[in-house]
Amino acid sequence: MFEMVFPGILQRRRKLVCGLGAAALFLASLPLEAANLVSHRAFYSLRMGEVRPGGSFVNAEGAMTLIMEKSCDGWILTQNLLMDLGTPEGRTLSQRSRFTGLESFDGKNYRFLSNNDTTGEQKRVKGKARSGGPGAPGEAIFILPEEKTLTLPERTLFPVAQTSWVIDQAIAGVRHALHYVFDGSDGTGPRRAAAFIGPLLSPGKDNAQKASRKSLGALAERPGW
Repeated sequence: MFEMVFPGILQRRRKLVCGLGAAALFLASLPLEAANLVSHRAFYSLRMGEVRPGGSFVNAEGAMTLIMEKSCDGWILTQNLLMDLGTPEGRTLSQRSRFTGLESFDGKNYRFLSNNDTTGEQKRVKGKARSGGPGAPGEAIFILPEEKTLTLPERTLFPVAQTSWVIDQAIAGVRHALHYVFDGSDGTGPRRAAAFIGPLLSPGKDNAQKASRKSLGALAERPGW
């Protein structure tokens, strides 16, 4: 289980909620091969770090699971998020969300379905998208909560393609990479994402670190970023 700490009170809930794109960036920090991604499950606990005066929330806690599975048609992504946010007035805002996506192996086609419940307010998002080729934009078509079509900038990446691309950048020695990513989870368009990549690190050699990695399998014993 990995723990994600929020280093302060953020002003908007959508900044506090970890979306699939953020999870993909985290996966890119693991020692994977870009051309040979594997099916896996990741478990996270969520809590608030430093509390800043005047913020919208005074505490946050929850859990998230992220599953990435290879199927005959592509990659199946499943994310479940449970989170409670405490306000200065003593209220608790509860968020329960489930997201499922299917991305083709070539990263060109993508389908998504998201169900969100925020303190009784429900929202369902459903649609599909295709990426554009060199010099050509892509397209996202929403079916729910309302029908609409959005243009995706050239070379917009979907979640799995984003993971692979960030790993490629890390292998090439890039430290700061910019790109557009689209996951469709909140019903909005693509966003500009920045990946900050540290140097390649070898696994720690002390006994405590070795013991903590043992349950993670052989991948945890390889260098990573």
